[in-house]
Amino acid sequence: MIRLLNPASQVSVASLSKTALTLQRKERGLVWWVLGEFLMRLSCRLMLSTFVVTAAFAAPASAKPAQCFTTDDGYYSCDFRGLDKAGSFRTSARGYPTYVIEVYQSGRAYGYADFGTGSKPLPGEYIRSRQDRACWDNTVTGTQICAW
Repeated sequence: MIRLLNPASQVSVASLSKTALTLQRKERGLVWWVLGEFLMRLSCRLMLSTFVVTAAFAAPASAKPAQCFTTDDGYYSCDFRGLDKAGSFRTSARGYPTYVIEVYQSGRAYGYADFGTGSKPLPGEYIRSRQDRACWDNTVTGTQICAW
C-alpha cells in the first residue's frame, strides 16, 4: 500500500498500475484516432486537388459571359470561349449566329459563321483592330466582330 498525504485515502499499487495502463491505452487510442482523422482529411484534400488539377488541364476552356458586337447584329450578350493560345475564339448566343475567329498569324485571322446550318467561311480575312483590340475587321466586307 502507498500512503498519500491524506491518510484516509489509500490506493494500491495494483490499482495505480491498472489505471495507468488504461490511460495509456486511451491515450494511444486518441493518438491513433487523431492521426487517422489527419490522414483521412489529407488524403481527401489530395484527391480533390488532383481532381481539380486534372480537370483544369484536361477540360477545354469553359465559355465565359461576354458582350459581343457584330456589324450585322449590333450589341448583345454572348458566351465567349478561347480556342487556343494564338487568340482564336468562338462567340455564341441564342438567337444569333455562332462566330469563330481563327487566328493563323499574329493579328490576322479567318472568320466562320454558323447560322444554324453548319459553319461557313466568311469572305476575306480579319485583321485585329488598332482602335479596339477586342475587335476584328474584315478586309473585304468591312464588317466587324468584337467580344469583350
